Amino acid sequence: RTVLENPAPDTPWQMPTTLNWGQGAVEWEPLKEIGIAPKPFQKPYPDVYAPFTFSATTARFWAREGGTPVVLSDNVEFCQSLFQAYRQEAVGAGRDLRPGQGVAMGATLCIADTEEQAQELRDQFDWLFNAWFVPFGFPPRLVLQGTSESVIQQIRELDQSLNFEELFLWIPTGLYEHSVMMRQIELFATKVMPNFPD
Repeated sequence: RTVLENPAPDTPWQMPTTLNWGQGAVEWEPLKEIGIAPKPFQKPYPDVYAPFTFSATTARFWAREGGTPVVLSDNVEFCQSLFQAYRQEAVGAGRDLRPGQGVAMGATLCIADTEEQAQELRDQFDWLFNAWFVPFGFPPRLVLQGTSESVIQQIRELDQSLNFEELFLWIPTGLYEHSVMMRQIELFATKVMPNFPD
């Protein structure tokens, strides 16, 4: 295995978002640190999930390693190609998987009582995404947006195309008021989840 040093030596840093609100970065100086979480206490270690999977290379790596890539793209055909690359590589590594097994879909959730409220949440998310992710070259990500009925339909259509077994949802904590966060969780738990018992 190749172990990469993070941050890479002598990495000059100039991303305004990190300079304004992050730590370990000084304009035009090497990046000094990247925060990490400690190793899990649990043994054996819990399953590994790799968010922000945007390439077949990454999907194939996790297929060999037995990890679960979380695909966040809004392009269904691209997602299908990653799912296929993962499965082919897993089979080559001795893992017999069903289509869609071992790969998770990921999406941002902007759910509200009305479509207009959901659009307001989306507008706020778009600001966050454009400030923190676009500068790193992240492609557009999947957003499930609307009322509970709209989100149910979007999940069904996505599952018909990709046949995924796991769905990871991101509600940007700290971006919305606490009551808005709680309402999104409530709507998803009480109105959306009962439609997907598996």
